[in-house]
Amino acid sequence: MQDASASEKQGRLSSGKRRSPLVATLVTLITFIAGFFSHAAFFPDMSFSTMLLYGEYIIGTKTPATLALDGEKEKPSEIVEVIKNVSYKDGAFKPSTVRVHYGNYIAIENQSEQELMWLQSSLPELSTPRGFALSEKLQVVLLKEGTHQVINKANQSARLTVVVYR
Repeated sequence: MQDASASEKQGRLSSGKRRSPLVATLVTLITFIAGFFSHAAFFPDMSFSTMLLYGEYIIGTKTPATLALDGEKEKPSEIVEVIKNVSYKDGAFKPSTVRVHYGNYIAIENQSEQELMWLQSSLPELSTPRGFALSEKLQVVLLKEGTHQVINKANQSARLTVVVYR
């Protein structure tokens, strides 16, 4: 009787109801490869529109050869600053006046070991809810044109002027 049940099991296996490990491995491999290539096709994350984001700058990647192919004349590579850095140290903002293009970022970092940087501004995005200690940073995108004043509540004489332009 044991021989009959063993032969029934063998019949089920050979009839194809249970997949072999080789088939399962091939299906997994094909699924992985298809997912990899579809991601590469629909979500290219290495470059976009011939621009590379490197640190705080966007750098044009067109070379003289690609410019010639595009019918353009050779121009120097443009560097556009997308994050304007401001530091607070020794009781003052450096620089004390900064111009930021509309839609770009400003980063204000406390580099003072003794003082807190507690920002108050006419523009709510440039105000902090508490004093920031050494190496803490406020980084925001600026979407309101105009001239905005920022003061340090912990040191009222420290002032920063932020000019947002288009």
